[in-house]
Amino acid sequence: FNTIAALGYAIVLLIVPSTVLLLHGISADQSTILVARYFGVALVGIGLVIWFARNSEKSQAQDAITLGLAISYIVGLLLSLRSNLAGQMNALGWLPFVIYLLLSVMLGYILVPISNSK
Repeated sequence: FNTIAALGYAIVLLIVPSTVLLLHGISADQSTILVARYFGVALVGIGLVIWFARNSEKSQAQDAITLGLAISYIVGLLLSLRSNLAGQMNALGWLPFVIYLLLSVMLGYILVPISNSK
């Protein structure tokens, strides 16, 4: 799910960023389009790291990737909650919130055994 969400959103942001921005109720000027594309590039990296690490053996590196992603998803969750409550996006702005919530819960579920095994 993580790889599909990251790469799927990345492709759309890289190809049609103005459409994604406008669908979320965000003005699509040259600056926001550029930032959206940079966000798409970051999502490509996240999606590929997750994909390439998916079958790796349990290791400290894998735990570090999981923890780093979990923290970033919690920050994204809080940011999307704040921006939605502030009215910075339209109703579709809740979609990133739901995605961040799902990813945070999924990685939290993975991290619980990590913290209990130490």
